[in-house]
Amino acid sequence: MVKALGAALPLTLHDQAHLMIAMSDNSASNMLIDAVGLDAVNAAIRDLGCTGTVLGRRFYGRAAHPGEPANRHVSAVSGMTRDPRACRSPGM
Repeated sequence: MVKALGAALPLTLHDQAHLMIAMSDNSASNMLIDAVGLDAVNAAIRDLGCTGTVLGRRFYGRAAHPGEPANRHVSAVSGMTRDPRACRSPGM
């Protein structure tokens, strides 16, 4: 979706997050990963209690190549929804 919008359209972090979640847009996901960094993403994942999930690299729409970090997704959905307040923005 981000690619279809064109480079001239400035996207806020909110726009990117919406596209990442609502459209499952890997380009938007990668923009957010670049904005906050892999360490911050993984820290948030751990803070939510999803200890079996690790984001090892950006999303490329393919499996990791040999020697490239892989994304590991083994957290149960019940662990990710344990506290729905964790997904709300402050003030909501």
